[in-house]
Amino acid sequence: MYILASLTLSLSLVHPIQDTPPAVPNPMDLNLEMKQFLDKKVDRGLMPMERLQALVSAVFQDSELKFTYAPETRTAIETFTHRNGNCLSFA
Repeated sequence: MYILASLTLSLSLVHPIQDTPPAVPNPMDLNLEMKQFLDKKVDRGLMPMERLQALVSAVFQDSELKFTYAPETRTAIETFTHRNGNCLSFA
């Protein structure tokens, strides 16, 4: 029994048990490429509704992105990278 306890203790020191689960990425995070795209396409000096219209136009009408529908729900970064996602992905 002493050997089993020593082995368990040794293993826990080598591979400590984590009390906290790994961090879940924020689905709304933006990467540098996305920020640069927004800076290029959406004028920050516009009124809020005009900025929203510019954003919607950039996402759905801009020939640079060519977004398409896909059944997968993705994070904002995944949607931008893959250039596709479902309605929740685009939200």
